Amino acid sequence: MKSSWMFIAEGPKGSQSDCIRARTREDTRFSPCTFHVPAHVRARIRSGTTPILPSVRTGGEHRNFISPLRGDGVPVVFRSRGRADREPSPPNDGYIEKEGIVPPVLLRTSERGTFKRCRFKWYLEFVEHRKPIRDVPPLRFGTLIHSALASYYKPGVKRGPHPAKTFERLYLADVKEAETFGFRVGDDQEWVDAGDLGVAMLENYVETYGSDSDWEVVVTEQPFRLPIKHERPFEYVGVLDGVWRHRPTKKLYIVDHKTAKSINTRYLLLDEQASAYWTFGVEWLYRKGMLKKNQKLAGIVFNFLRKVEPDVRPTNGLGQKLNKDGTVSKIQPAPYFERKLVLRDDTERQRTYDQVQLEHNAIEAVREGGLDVVYKTAGAFTCGGCWAFDTCELHEIGQDWRDFMEETTKTWDPYAEHEILEAR
Repeated sequence: MKSSWMFIAEGPKGSQSDCIRARTREDTRFSPCTFHVPAHVRARIRSGTTPILPSVRTGGEHRNFISPLRGDGVPVVFRSRGRADREPSPPNDGYIEKEGIVPPVLLRTSERGTFKRCRFKWYLEFVEHRKPIRDVPPLRFGTLIHSALASYYKPGVKRGPHPAKTFERLYLADVKEAETFGFRVGDDQEWVDAGDLGVAMLENYVETYGSDSDWEVVVTEQPFRLPIKHERPFEYVGVLDGVWRHRPTKKLYIVDHKTAKSINTRYLLLDEQASAYWTFGVEWLYRKGMLKKNQKLAGIVFNFLRKVEPDVRPTNGLGQKLNKDGTVSKIQPAPYFERKLVLRDDTERQRTYDQVQLEHNAIEAVREGGLDVVYKTAGAFTCGGCWAFDTCELHEIGQDWRDFMEETTKTWDPYAEHEILEAR
């Protein structure tokens, strides 16, 4: 028995269009239909991440098939009707899921920050799902440092491999991957220097803190995903750098690793990423049983690593750097590392919870409105170093910015790590 494949299309601003017969197979018993596709789902279909849509029941067994087709930006949904033993299903790169399930809206701190910094850049990254083919060196460097520290601070009191060795291995792998994209690492002096810098920093780090025997690692590099009850339900996602127990006092702390050219601790009480960890990450640990309800956290320890190689000049008994003639130098290096404790309580949790819900409403309203309601936040602090600057300029003067963007960027799924977590 023949079956009919239809695609059900909906325009980018929510207006439903007529169904169109997508294949030559004829089945006059199949009636075309349309159904509502939420804005965040439309965006993810266009990006190729193939989420699930609610099915429309017309009788008989059926499944939904989502196809990540592009073209005019209209999402395409393949749908079959009939028994499973009929003609094989068409290929699809996504999931075959239970009917009636709509993928949850996900939110993370970086999306909130990008949205508030520049809505046009947010639109490119989180609606069009575009990113530069290679991240800028500071972002890649921070990622490698975090990965090296995660391997070092494995759960328990025994430490993992030396982070400098881990960094060197990851750095060489990054260089090799870059070559597959046609990049010559030698042309990027900043990234050439980053290899030696990372090794020197982490060797100095271990020399300074040793094995950190006063600390027991409870969790490290732990992704979390917490459902939030709201008028527009969503799930907050993130990755906890670590939860450590201070062995002498038995107190528990969130640990957040940060790399920076200079160490600035003034803003830490208002740090949005740490507030999200404190609010949503900790609650997720409780719900998953990784922390017991009677295990209260005392605060957040920010673990700063300054991006500089250590000063190799000789020192005196006080640790002061000396000139060649043995006198104390007037120029002493700033601290290479700092651990700053910030106390948090339930007040910060409630404020963060309320603020995130307000921001989520704003983000979804703009997502539904599309590019017509997106504006740029241009300025020296937002445009300097922005990967989307050239695309933004072309859009501003009415030139073909979309073709340029597609030629110079790649697609990405900002929530892929959390999708994988839930699939385990």
